[in-house]
Amino acid sequence: MLDLHVQMVDININHWGYLQSKLVRSGREKERIIIIHEKGKILKFIHSHGKSIRRIIDKITDPFKDAENVYEANKDLIEYVIIVDRDAVNEYFAEVQESWNPNESIVEYTIRMRRLLNKYYEKGVIVTYPSKPTDYLGWVPTIKINYDAIVEFVNTYILPNSLVALFIFANQKLKASLILGFNKNLRIDLITSTDILRPLKIEEHDWKQGYKDLITIIESKIGKKCSIGIFIEEEILDNIIQKGGIEFQRVIDALKQDKLLLYPITDKLRTILSNFT
Repeated sequence: MLDLHVQMVDININHWGYLQSKLVRSGREKERIIIIHEKGKILKFIHSHGKSIRRIIDKITDPFKDAENVYEANKDLIEYVIIVDRDAVNEYFAEVQESWNPNESIVEYTIRMRRLLNKYYEKGVIVTYPSKPTDYLGWVPTIKINYDAIVEFVNTYILPNSLVALFIFANQKLKASLILGFNKNLRIDLITSTDILRPLKIEEHDWKQGYKDLITIIESKIGKKCSIGIFIEEEILDNIIQKGGIEFQRVIDALKQDKLLLYPITDKLRTILSNFT
């Protein structure tokens, strides 16, 4: 979905950091037990943050059962356990590197790389507990939405050569923005923020009074019409995002209460939402 020649311009670093904190998390931040072995012989058995742990096994016999047992013995200290066969890690990265295709986007490559982890999990050579590696390793989305579903949504509800704009507010002031430009093939060829509108000081305005004007200014500046504009308060966003997913009924409730505004919106999406609002 990301074009091979995407432009990233005028991105507000504070907005970008805020969105990262909301939408993705790093597995490296989580406290975990790391066990590396070679044919069952344990080479490393440590806590990621240096804490003392209960080493209840001295070799790997069944990585799935061993991971569960180590987790249960230490779950007051950690969020997950990872058990890795050293040779398998080398094999995994070799397969990842050999599968690189210069004609695909970095997003598609990254997603394929993450899906490959499940193959090694099923083989029992890269094992995590209490969930699969894709829930812990690398940058993990906080909202569990299937990538193919996102592509389907874009192809169905976004117009070619258009924009999608997201604005998040706190106490009526702009907290974060993300503006995505789509080309004729519905691939993202532009990533920017309201910094593209400088010297306009959007943070000083009441967004519910000026959101339509904001879209008009963005369309004029970039030279594309906006398919969907999303305006939402931070507390409403936090209420909608629950337990790794989006609570659809809370989206509908926010729309009914004008706490979430969609402007503009494509006819197809308006028709779907009208069945609920």
